[in-house]
Amino acid sequence: MTRIFVFSDSHGQLDKLTELVPTLGADYLIHCGDFAHDLTGSNVYHVRGNCDPWSKAPSEILLTIENKKILIVHGHRQHVKSGLLSLAYYAKQKQVDVVLFGHTHKPVAVEDDDLLLLNPGSISLPPPSQPASYLELTIDGDQMDFQFHYLEESTHNPE
Repeated sequence: MTRIFVFSDSHGQLDKLTELVPTLGADYLIHCGDFAHDLTGSNVYHVRGNCDPWSKAPSEILLTIENKKILIVHGHRQHVKSGLLSLAYYAKQKQVDVVLFGHTHKPVAVEDDDLLLLNPGSISLPPPSQPASYLELTIDGDQMDFQFHYLEESTHNPE
């Protein structure tokens, strides 16, 4: 079984990540952009978000973990704030099983045929009245499961 922890939209607020990551026992860590460089180490993958213009990180990554194809993007190029149709279409072109994305700061899980779209939400700047969040994805052979984790104290994003 492989345990993957997914974060997004930390925007330089490192306290929660620094405190949390050593306790997870993760096989992989993934950051879906907007201060992607906040997460570093071995088996760490991160993509550039719309707030990462200086980053040398790629805008997308394709991974295969336990025969599951995973696409990592921030989501702004697929206009995820306007809906997930463009992202789902892009993912189907890439023939992936899972898309991990961010940008909206809101946790999302959508299953569409053989495609799973997952957004961990924001670890640092969730929308008002929502807690900060991250995602745990487990892959065990052909079986995939996911769980959102919520943090009690949050700094809210003034929208």
